[in-house]
Formats: sequence, structure tokens, C-alpha cells
Amino acid sequence: MILKLATREFKNNIKYWLFFALNLTIGLVGFTFILLFRDNVTTALESKAQTLLSADLAITGRRQLEGDEKQLVHNFIKSSVNKESHLTELYSMASAENGQSRLVLIKVIDENFPLIGSIEMGSNETFSQSFWEKNSKEPQVIISQEVAQQFDLKVLDTLTLGKTKFKISHLIQEDSTSSVRGFSLAPHLYIHKKFVDLTGLISFGTVAWYTDFYLLNKDKELDFYKDELQKIVTDPAISVKTPKNSNAQLSRVIGYLTDYLGLIGVVALLISSVGVSYLFQNYLFERLKQVGILKSLGVSRKDIISSFMILV
Repeated sequence: MILKLATREFKNNIKYWLFFALNLTIGLVGFTFILLFRDNVTTALESKAQTLLSADLAITGRRQLEGDEKQLVHNFIKSSVNKESHLTELYSMASAENGQSRLVLIKVIDENFPLIGSIEMGSNETFSQSFWEKNSKEPQVIISQEVAQQFDLKVLDTLTLGKTKFKISHLIQEDSTSSVRGFSLAPHLYIHKKFVDLTGLISFGTVAWYTDFYLLNKDKELDFYKDELQKIVTDPAISVKTPKNSNAQLSRVIGYLTDYLGLIGVVALLISSVGVSYLFQNYLFERLKQVGILKSLGVSRKDIISSFMILV
């Protein structure tokens, strides 16, 4: 009898029940898609972590490794290293021939940078040993698009860094390493390490960041190397990074994003649930006369409630 009453109720109010089901479905689908989007974004960022770091392992700090500390690190890691590179970063004012002066982030690199990923310029050129063999015979600088726009510069123009004028040889089209260090105060540019002494920018007391990058054989887990190196390098000013923990700021951004999207998903589901509850409440109020008739015919309260709830 209950099923018969529920079936008749559904047939008599099919438009209402379809709208009821649609409202609930939209909420559930929205919640599911938001969670899937959150998971996909997180997975994509984590999968690119190695490219963003541009290495398997990095030792970075406000000073370079020195003395016994440097020797201990070298002895521990030398048998596992396939390739290594070095990066020095510092902020300085740069001036162009048109009189403009701005703050820039100077990245001093060697021939092997980046170990993973690429820095692409025009004419399908990328950073490589052959590239630097051709472009490190005289002071040359490779600038980002932001530097070019802010200074109104183009290739073959000059840019003064410290005591030296550099000729702009290329504009960077795509930099796979910039995202992990993208939260900077100024746009970046690259010079070869052989020209850094000419600028006179690095001396005693200079604030700079020094990073040693390593490409490993991966005969052991990266966390093993990280833990062992942190036992050797005890200075809190120097940190050992892997792709998993390469950038705390990026990790925080990912955390905020996932929390925000999760909250949106919960709110979407909650709003849908509230809408469904109000629809059902309104439906019951409109059926009070029908409930009274069923009770007068001797239908039990349990059967009446079941005939309505079975539709939900």
C-alpha cells in the first residue's frame, strides 16, 4: 500500500519531483567537480615540482658552503651526482641608456643551469653549454620580458649592472624555473658567472642567495639525501630542498587553494541541501489536506510518513 501511494504521488506531481531531484543533483555534481578540480590542480603542481626546482636536490642559503662543511657535503654526495650547477641571486639597480633605472633580480649562472627544465629564447635557442660558448666571450645579459617592457629595451641595447655595461643578447620567451622563485620583488635577468666579478656587486656584506643544484643517480630516496645532508649542514641559514618541499611559499599557496576550493564545495552542497529541505517542506505543507484525508480513512501515521519519505 505504501508503495502504491508513493507511486501515485510521484505520477501526480512528477514536475515537482523532477525539479527536486535536479536541485539535489546540481549540488552533488558541483561538489564533486570542485573536489576533482582541486585534486587535479594539486596533482599537476606536485608533478611539476621537479621542473620548478630545476634539480633533484638543492642546497640553498644566504652564504656559500665553506671549508670542512663543503668538503663533507662533497664527500657524501659525489658518488651519487650525475651533474651539478650553481646559481647566485641578488637584487641590484640596473640602468638603461634611456635613463631609466629600476630594481632587478640578477641570476648568476653557469653552463649547466638548469639541470631539469629549460629556458627558451627566440630562434629556438635554449640555455646549454654550446649556447654559452658563443655568448660568454663578452659581457652579455639575457633579460626577461618584464625587464624589456619596464626599461623599453630590445636585443642589442645595453644595460648597466654595477660597474659594467652588458649587451642584451636575447629575450627570454619561457622560463620553466621562474615559477618556483616567481614571488620576487623585481623582474629577473641572467648573466654568466664569469662576468659577475666585473660588476663589483658581490663583495663582503653583499646580500645574496647561493644555491647548489644536483642531478642524482636516484639509487636512494631523495628524502634520505635530504636528511643526511641536514645532519652535515647544521646552520639554519642553509636549507636542503627536494621537489617535495622546494618552495614553502608555493606549498602555502597550494594549501590555501585546496582549502578554498574544499570550502566552496561544502558551501555548494549546503546551499543545495537547504534548497531541497525548503522544497520538501513546502511540498508537505501543500499536502496537509491529503494527509488529513488519509488519516480519516484509517491509514496509520507511519504509513503516511513512509509514502512521502520513499520518494525522497
